[in-house]
Amino acid sequence: MITANPARSKYVWLVLPMFAVLAAVSGPRFAAADQPAAQPAPAATPFVIHMKNFAFVPDKASIPVGTTVVWKNDDNVAHTAAASGKDGFDSDNLDGGKSFSHTFKAAGTFHYVCAYHPDMRGTLTVGNASAAATATPEAPPSPSGY
Repeated sequence: MITANPARSKYVWLVLPMFAVLAAVSGPRFAAADQPAAQPAPAATPFVIHMKNFAFVPDKASIPVGTTVVWKNDDNVAHTAAASGKDGFDSDNLDGGKSFSHTFKAAGTFHYVCAYHPDMRGTLTVGNASAAATATPEAPPSPSGY
Protein backbone atom coordinates (compact mmCIF):
# COMPACT_ATOMS: atom_id res chain seq x y z
CA MET A 1 0.00 0.00 0.00
CA ILE A 2 1.19 3.49 -0.86
CA THR A 3 0.95 6.11 1.82
CA ALA A 4 1.00 9.87 1.29
CA ASN A 5 3.83 11.84 2.76
CA PRO A 6 2.21 14.83 4.53
CA ALA A 7 5.32 16.99 4.00
CA ARG A 8 5.20 16.41 0.21
CA SER A 9 1.48 16.99 -0.20
CA LYS A 10 1.71 20.58 1.06
CA TYR A 11 4.24 21.33 -1.72
CA VAL A 12 1.88 19.90 -4.33
CA TRP A 13 -0.75 22.46 -3.30
CA LEU A 14 1.81 25.23 -3.65
CA VAL A 15 3.12 24.09 -7.03
CA LEU A 16 -0.24 23.34 -8.73
CA PRO A 17 -1.45 26.98 -8.65
CA MET A 18 1.87 28.09 -10.22
CA PHE A 19 1.33 25.64 -13.10
CA ALA A 20 -2.21 26.95 -13.56
CA VAL A 21 -0.95 30.54 -13.77
CA LEU A 22 1.80 29.53 -16.19
CA ALA A 23 -0.68 27.70 -18.42
CA ALA A 24 -3.05 30.67 -18.42
CA VAL A 25 -0.30 33.10 -19.38
CA SER A 26 1.28 30.84 -22.02
CA GLY A 27 -1.96 29.50 -23.46
CA PRO A 28 -2.68 32.21 -26.03
CA ARG A 29 0.80 31.94 -27.53
CA PHE A 30 0.33 28.26 -28.21
CA ALA A 31 -3.26 28.70 -29.37
CA ALA A 32 -2.20 31.38 -31.87
CA ALA A 33 0.04 28.86 -33.60
CA ASP A 34 -3.09 26.97 -34.66
CA GLN A 35 -4.55 30.11 -36.26
CA PRO A 36 -3.66 31.11 -39.83
CA ALA A 37 -0.98 33.79 -40.01
CA ALA A 38 -2.24 37.32 -40.57
CA GLN A 39 -1.72 38.46 -44.14
CA PRO A 40 -0.10 41.84 -44.75
CA ALA A 41 -2.32 44.50 -46.25
CA PRO A 42 -2.12 44.54 -50.04
CA ALA A 43 -0.05 47.29 -51.58
CA ALA A 44 -2.03 50.29 -52.72
CA THR A 45 -2.90 50.20 -56.41
CA PRO A 46 -1.08 52.90 -58.35
CA PHE A 47 -3.09 55.62 -60.05
CA VAL A 48 -2.50 55.33 -63.81
CA ILE A 49 -2.43 58.25 -66.23
CA HIS A 50 -2.30 57.25 -69.89
CA MET A 51 -0.52 59.17 -72.63
CA LYS A 52 -2.90 58.54 -75.49
CA ASN A 53 -3.67 60.41 -78.71
CA PHE A 54 -1.25 63.17 -77.66
CA ALA A 55 -3.10 63.80 -74.38
CA PHE A 56 -2.86 62.82 -70.71
CA VAL A 57 -5.88 60.69 -69.76
CA PRO A 58 -7.18 61.85 -67.35
CA ASP A 59 -5.75 65.32 -67.60
CA LYS A 60 -6.94 66.35 -64.11
CA ALA A 61 -6.94 64.19 -60.99
CA SER A 62 -6.99 64.41 -57.20
CA ILE A 63 -5.04 61.87 -55.19
CA PRO A 64 -4.13 61.39 -51.53
CA VAL A 65 -0.61 61.98 -50.23
CA GLY A 66 1.44 58.80 -50.55
CA THR A 67 -0.14 57.70 -53.84
CA THR A 68 2.09 56.35 -56.59
CA VAL A 69 1.13 57.64 -60.02
CA VAL A 70 2.15 55.75 -63.15
CA TRP A 71 2.28 57.54 -66.50
CA LYS A 72 1.94 54.96 -69.29
CA ASN A 73 2.70 55.88 -72.88
CA ASP A 74 0.03 54.22 -75.06
CA ASP A 75 1.09 56.18 -78.17
CA ASN A 76 3.60 55.12 -80.81
CA VAL A 77 5.65 58.29 -80.29
CA ALA A 78 7.81 59.36 -77.35
CA HIS A 79 6.39 61.56 -74.58
CA THR A 80 7.54 62.89 -71.21
CA ALA A 81 5.78 63.94 -68.02
CA ALA A 82 7.50 66.64 -66.00
CA ALA A 83 6.58 69.08 -63.25
CA SER A 84 9.00 71.65 -61.90
CA GLY A 85 9.27 72.81 -58.33
CA LYS A 86 10.34 71.50 -54.94
CA ASP A 87 8.49 68.18 -55.22
CA GLY A 88 8.54 68.02 -59.01
CA PHE A 89 9.30 65.02 -61.18
CA ASP A 90 10.64 64.26 -64.65
CA SER A 91 10.07 61.04 -66.54
CA ASP A 92 12.70 61.75 -69.20
CA ASN A 93 11.98 60.12 -72.57
CA LEU A 94 9.19 57.51 -72.60
CA ASP A 95 9.00 55.61 -75.87
CA GLY A 96 5.70 53.96 -76.81
CA GLY A 97 4.75 51.23 -74.33
CA LYS A 98 7.06 52.55 -71.58
CA SER A 99 5.96 53.93 -68.22
CA PHE A 100 7.22 56.09 -65.37
CA SER A 101 6.10 56.24 -61.75
CA HIS A 102 6.38 58.81 -58.99
CA THR A 103 5.14 58.67 -55.39
CA PHE A 104 3.73 61.94 -54.05
CA LYS A 105 4.90 62.46 -50.48
CA ALA A 106 3.65 66.03 -50.01
CA ALA A 107 0.38 67.83 -50.61
CA GLY A 108 0.16 70.38 -53.39
CA THR A 109 -0.93 71.04 -56.95
CA PHE A 110 1.33 69.76 -59.68
CA HIS A 111 1.02 71.04 -63.24
CA TYR A 112 2.89 68.77 -65.64
CA VAL A 113 3.62 68.83 -69.35
CA CYS A 114 5.14 66.73 -72.13
CA ALA A 115 8.42 68.35 -73.18
CA TYR A 116 7.94 67.20 -76.78
CA HIS A 117 4.29 68.23 -77.10
CA PRO A 118 3.66 71.38 -75.02
CA ASP A 119 -0.09 71.18 -75.60
CA MET A 120 -0.09 67.93 -73.57
CA ARG A 121 -0.77 69.23 -70.08
CA GLY A 122 -2.15 67.78 -66.87
CA THR A 123 -2.82 68.72 -63.26
CA LEU A 124 -2.58 66.57 -60.15
CA THR A 125 -3.96 67.79 -56.85
CA VAL A 126 -2.37 65.91 -53.96
CA GLY A 127 -4.29 66.24 -50.71
CA ASN A 128 -5.31 64.58 -47.48
CA ALA A 129 -4.01 60.99 -47.17
CA SER A 130 -7.52 59.74 -46.32
CA ALA A 131 -9.05 61.10 -49.52
CA ALA A 132 -9.78 58.72 -52.39
CA ALA A 133 -8.26 59.23 -55.82
CA THR A 134 -10.61 60.87 -58.31
CA ALA A 135 -10.18 61.84 -61.91
CA THR A 136 -11.75 64.41 -64.18
CA PRO A 137 -11.83 63.09 -67.73
CA GLU A 138 -10.19 65.17 -70.36
CA ALA A 139 -11.99 66.60 -73.35
CA PRO A 140 -12.15 64.03 -76.14
CA PRO A 141 -9.25 64.29 -78.60
CA SER A 142 -9.89 65.74 -82.00
CA PRO A 143 -10.90 63.22 -84.70
CA SER A 144 -7.47 63.54 -86.31
CA GLY A 145 -5.79 62.50 -83.05
CA TYR A 146 -3.78 65.74 -82.83
